[in-house]
Amino acid sequence: MAEKLEAKPDRMATMEEYRAIVDDHPVKFDEKQVHFERDEGGDHKDGMCCAVCFHFYAGKFHNVCEIFRPTDGNPTIQPIDYCHFVTLDGENFPLLEE
Repeated sequence: MAEKLEAKPDRMATMEEYRAIVDDHPVKFDEKQVHFERDEGGDHKDGMCCAVCFHFYAGKFHNVCEIFRPTDGNPTIQPIDYCHFVTLDGENFPLLEE
């Protein structure tokens, strides 16, 4: 993991600094760890899907989750997909098995 870079607004970033940021992907859970399911049939659990989740970010080219990264070759998470860590507020997890 790259060292945290110090902001230097008085100069252009270097290629070394650029590569350090690009190469420093955060560690995320995989499908099994969060019980991720692609909801191809639209049968998500009581509206608790990625679209309403605190961790979901819709981007211009693809959507991402801040805690999970797919390993199935499809990096985009659809709004109707879901996992057991879906949460509206980061505190309550209705699908999480306790």
